[in-house]
Amino acid sequence: MIKHGLNILRDFIAVCDQSPGIYKMLGSDNSILYIGKAKNLKSRLSDYLAVSNLSEKTKTVISNLAKIEIIVTSSEVEAIFLESNLVKKYKPKYNILLKDDKSFPYIFIDETSDYPRIVKHRGQKNIKGAYWGPFASASKVTEIIAILQTAFLIRTCTDSFFNSRKRPCLLYQIKRCSAPCVSKVSKIDYQILVSQVKDYLNGRSVVLEKDLLHSMDQESKKFNYEKAAVYRDRVDALRSIRAKQVANLCSNDNFDVIAVDMMNGVSVLEVFFIRDGVNLGNKAYYWYESEFPNKEELLSAFLFSFYKNNPAPEEILVSEKIQEEDLLLDFLKDYNKKKIKLSVPIRGLKKQLILLALNNAKSKIEKTISGNKKHRFQLDEIQKLFNIKNRISRIEVYDNSHFSGDQALGVMVVCGPNGFNKSEYRKYNISNEVDKSDDYGMFREVLARRFKSLENIPDLIIIDGGLGQVSVAKQTCLELGLDVVTIGMAKGPKRNSGEEIIYNANGNVITLDKHSKVKQYLQVLRDEAHRFAISSNRKKMEKKTISTSKR
Repeated sequence: MIKHGLNILRDFIAVCDQSPGIYKMLGSDNSILYIGKAKNLKSRLSDYLAVSNLSEKTKTVISNLAKIEIIVTSSEVEAIFLESNLVKKYKPKYNILLKDDKSFPYIFIDETSDYPRIVKHRGQKNIKGAYWGPFASASKVTEIIAILQTAFLIRTCTDSFFNSRKRPCLLYQIKRCSAPCVSKVSKIDYQILVSQVKDYLNGRSVVLEKDLLHSMDQESKKFNYEKAAVYRDRVDALRSIRAKQVANLCSNDNFDVIAVDMMNGVSVLEVFFIRDGVNLGNKAYYWYESEFPNKEELLSAFLFSFYKNNPAPEEILVSEKIQEEDLLLDFLKDYNKKKIKLSVPIRGLKKQLILLALNNAKSKIEKTISGNKKHRFQLDEIQKLFNIKNRISRIEVYDNSHFSGDQALGVMVVCGPNGFNKSEYRKYNISNEVDKSDDYGMFREVLARRFKSLENIPDLIIIDGGLGQVSVAKQTCLELGLDVVTIGMAKGPKRNSGEEIIYNANGNVITLDKHSKVKQYLQVLRDEAHRFAISSNRKKMEKKTISTSKR
């Protein structure tokens, strides 16, 4: 079969353009198997002819190849962006998908006002001010800003709130703001506070601490103990931030550390952010594939996708030498308007950081594999219990929520062999055509909308409800041409956890002891759907409240 694919490749290469662009490899049913980018399309496609150098994944793509299509672009950078957009749109089976491409949070000092504010920021840096980051954790940014508020009394409020104040707000009362809105601090003194925050964030914390301690001593000698206490509290706050940082490398270097490891079908890629010699945290990315490329391919695909969404530091440390390195460096230089260094450290502190990232990745893989074994065991037990033909790979759980008949919505959560798949969760706002007190009607609408597209059909559907809800769900699925095992979980007479009644689609009660591991697992699935429904409903209500208050 691979010979047929190679012949298709050879025929196409003979007439292929040498321009930059993207190529799509299609199967016999015209589905997209793989989308790739190239600095030189003819040269890149020729690489696939060296079969001995191909991964098992790539050999599978070539074996199923029926057609090739290309789109020529004006530059390599344009090809990279086009590839990324098409992969996100079509989700080809053999492309590596970056499942979490949200931007990372920064600490931002907004300098559009005479009295700058400090806030958490995501997205484009198109507002005048100073940015520090990226941080791996939004909660860490919130924590640091709160400490800096306490230490330097910088405002965090919006300009509209700031400009409308007639008296100090609560933050002034609890000593987390100097109330510049009502002139409790002069413009010059406030700018000094802002300057000190910038000094700290720019890595001059040691010098700043010495200055603050000196000021504290001077005020103490003058018997100004209240002012001395203010300086003391600032020093304590700065030290508390530094104590919680993972590592201080005693340098002003800016770089990312990226390492990847694979084991038993689980791949974890760990990213550390080092700015001004300080570790701003780390984030792990997970993939679960039965047939997967090697580390070099995964790392290469990740770097192109990751740095399309996030600015690159001066240097990127990686655990493996990547494919298409020249193309990546050209892209990084063009996109960041500066030269970026990419290296695989072999000794010294940077090598130790790579090893630290690798150890983190390995530890998470081992933990994931252990958890996956438990999930797999429970799924196999559920398969036996409900006589499901195929080995379970996907369970969907549905629940409805409303607030006294208002803001009604339905939710779906998804679970598989790797646990909950939160990227697959969905929310469905209930239309006005359905009575919000009609639980049956709400389930009917949600399922009809969910299965409008017959993709990723689950092996089991769980409804948070009793026999009536299960019957409606089963009937709706049959009307849509689906024959999926459907069960319901209703609260027991006393509504206590562990006393739930489980119904199958035939109306029979499935009796399980409350200490049964399978029943406990089903309760976890149902509880997750209930949690997601309630939290989604609360967010919806909050938006409505905010919208109403602005009128």
